[in-house]
Amino acid sequence: MFGFSAHPDNPDVPTGSFAVIGTCGEGRTVLRGDRRIDQPDDYLMVDLEADVPQENPAANEGEVVNSFGCSTFSVVRQ
Repeated sequence: MFGFSAHPDNPDVPTGSFAVIGTCGEGRTVLRGDRRIDQPDDYLMVDLEADVPQENPAANEGEVVNSFGCSTFSVVRQ
């Protein structure tokens, strides 16, 4: 599951989530939106891609592939 929510720099972003199908190999992770779980109005599923510089990183950043309003993302292991 990929969840999103507001950031202090952009507090008006609603909370939402969607299921993803992913692949990981050769230092790259690709997550494709599969189905909506909690979709706020005017929000679509997006695909995410990131280079993975090490095995099992605690945090990582990448690019939002098919979005008109977002360009990057960051994730933290919890």
